Amino acid sequence: MNKVIKVIHPIKGKLEGDVYTPKPKKKVAAYARVSTNYQDQINSYIVQCDEYTKMIQSNPDYMNWYQSTGFWYQFSILQIKQSIIDGALKNRFTIVII
Repeated sequence: MNKVIKVIHPIKGKLEGDVYTPKPKKKVAAYARVSTNYQDQINSYIVQCDEYTKMIQSNPDYMNWYQSTGFWYQFSILQIKQSIIDGALKNRFTIVII
C-alpha cells in the first residue's frame, strides 16, 4: 500500500487577532544626519529626507517611515543609537535604512 503525503508549504504572513495579512508591509526608519546647523548642512538633511522618502514610497513592501524630531547634530552617537534601539523595541519600525 502506497502512502500519500501532502506537503503543505508555509505562507509568509502575519496574524493579528482574526485578521491575516499574507505579506505584511515593513515599517521603515531612515537615519538621516548632519553634523552642524549651518545652512548647507540643513539643506543636506532635507535632501537626505527627500531621498529616503522617495525610496520608501517607491517600494511596495514598505508602509511608512519613522522620523525622530530634531536634528541629529544635537545628539551624541550614543544617544542616536539608543533612540534607534528604543524605536525598534517599541515596534515603531522593522527595518532601518542608513
